[in-house]
Amino acid sequence: MPIFIADDLWPCPVGHSKLRRRLARLLRELGRGGASLTVLLTDDEAMRELNWTRRSKDKSTNVLSFPDTDLALGQRDYLGDVVLSLPYVEREAAERGLEASWLFYFYLVHGLLHLMGHDHELGPEAYDAQDAETARLLALIRTDW
Repeated sequence: MPIFIADDLWPCPVGHSKLRRRLARLLRELGRGGASLTVLLTDDEAMRELNWTRRSKDKSTNVLSFPDTDLALGQRDYLGDVVLSLPYVEREAAERGLEASWLFYFYLVHGLLHLMGHDHELGPEAYDAQDAETARLLALIRTDW
């Protein structure tokens, strides 16, 4: 189960090995222990570019998810890509009075659930279901941030 982590930030404030361990635990909990995915940690400019190219929105955002098919990278059970703008998440955490590491993992789980088919934009029930699943999964990995 390869978990690919890429970053274009130097130095990257997120430890890749810890991130891989947490993602592996989340995937096992979701019954997808053999699945793989890519996580890209980037900045606001790259996120704005992706948001424009893929969604026609000319602004940065905290997280984007791009579900993929089994054809991606020639691998079976490839879930897709989760992209996070670390500067965006850090600013948002400061503005909201939240711990940046908590908000980072909140958005990581949120993006992962999108790859698994959750879509909070389908209405209040879908929003509540995704919110509850996010809280449950965060509780599993909260032990050491």
